Amino acid sequence: MEGSIDSLNQVDCSALLNRSLVRAAPSISSIHIDKRAIGRQAADALLALEMARPVVYRAAYSLAHQAPAASQHVSAAKARASEAALLVGRKALQCHGAIAYSYEHDLHLWMKRCWGLAGAWGDSGVHLARVGAAIL
Repeated sequence: MEGSIDSLNQVDCSALLNRSLVRAAPSISSIHIDKRAIGRQAADALLALEMARPVVYRAAYSLAHQAPAASQHVSAAKARASEAALLVGRKALQCHGAIAYSYEHDLHLWMKRCWGLAGAWGDSGVHLARVGAAIL
């Protein structure tokens, strides 16, 4: 559960970085940027984040109330949060370009944390298989 919440926190930060780039795009005059393309990337990232949030909340509720299906809820939350974190990292990297890898921008820190947390305690495939086995 801790990894899922950490992944969502990382995704929140990356989504904020994406939104700041979308707002800053009109002020970049020397570079021709298709603002609609950046906006679509940010919208995809925000959608992934918002779709993961209720699943993580459900897992937290199940753990707090010691529900019998808590392990399945936590696995679903981990899978969804990991997928969202990886997607937002890819979208942020695509929007920011090569500067995202450099030490001049903090995005590389968030991406590395997302990549590390996505694989911690099993990747999304492992957790989706657990949920599938529990359902079927």
